[in-house]
Amino acid sequence: MKKIYTLTFHRVLNYGAVLQAYGLIKYLDSEGLNAENLDYSPWYFLWQTYRPVKSLKGTINKIKKIIHFRSFCRSHLNLTKSIFFTGRSLNTINSPSIFICGSDQIWNKNITGNRLDSGFFLKNIKNHHRRVSYAASAGSARLIDDADEARELLKKFQNIGVREDLLANDIIDISPELFPTVVVDPCLLIKDYSEIEINCRVPSYKYILSYVVGSGVTLEHFNDYIGKLKNIMNIPVVHIGSKGIDNADINILDLAPGEWISFIKNADFVGTNSFHGTAFSINFEKQFLFFPHYLPNLNSRQMTLLRSLGLMDRFVEDIISLTHDRIGLVDYSIVSPKLEVLVAESRDFLLKSLDS
Repeated sequence: MKKIYTLTFHRVLNYGAVLQAYGLIKYLDSEGLNAENLDYSPWYFLWQTYRPVKSLKGTINKIKKIIHFRSFCRSHLNLTKSIFFTGRSLNTINSPSIFICGSDQIWNKNITGNRLDSGFFLKNIKNHHRRVSYAASAGSARLIDDADEARELLKKFQNIGVREDLLANDIIDISPELFPTVVVDPCLLIKDYSEIEINCRVPSYKYILSYVVGSGVTLEHFNDYIGKLKNIMNIPVVHIGSKGIDNADINILDLAPGEWISFIKNADFVGTNSFHGTAFSINFEKQFLFFPHYLPNLNSRQMTLLRSLGLMDRFVEDIISLTHDRIGLVDYSIVSPKLEVLVAESRDFLLKSLDS
């Protein structure tokens, strides 16, 4: 087997991003494959990571998170020794290799400097390398809006695995000769995260775990959902993330990735609008509800996962729909076997893509 390089978002202060990168490397390692995570560091991630925040407390929290995330990446992601700052610099890798780009929103131009980053499409690697995508996502963006450019970038891929139905449909519309496969996020390829769990700050009492991605109106709506959920369940809310919410009993905004995992794993209930908050809730067989983003396009990844597992009842359409009856219980004796099938199919797609 050739050397394998994975290429994804890992130089960001985002829990899902670094944990899915870990999941993919860990799974490949479990299969006895020689894989490294390309240390790709485009300029827009440097700005997003190190740009100043408005408050002193926010600055302190951000510095702590930067230290936590850098430590995690160095310890657990098997990074290449070289740092690649542009997609063009990837062509310095000469020995025939297999490149896997994905997962996360690597094809979302709203994140990658307001343009499609050709680095995340492996445009400039040498032609004797094999190109595969695994669970690539465009998030809220539509790849079809840049159809001509995307068509040229995608045509060199030997296999294309994506994370949401909407992106798969866009790729088919862009190039009908391509056959994208919808696969699970890399964080679902493994079940055991004990190697990285950090439990020292996890409460010993019952709690609702709140995790939100977004700000502005999205944060305001999410705060309302959590407040109502708290009133229904009558247990404390522990909120983790980048920004606090008023309806939480405790806001913890400086967690390390291993702590983030532990807070979800030990929660009695999870309320989230995040894809990875949803995915890890399912992976750890937690009771949870998914509260939608204010912008519908931001929900496509979550909806694909929920729909595939028969969990659309976990999607709370609006605040009025959040009633005591909606809390319910997820029957994981039904859900987990469905997830196992999806994971097995996704593993099969990945391994066959590497071995073709």
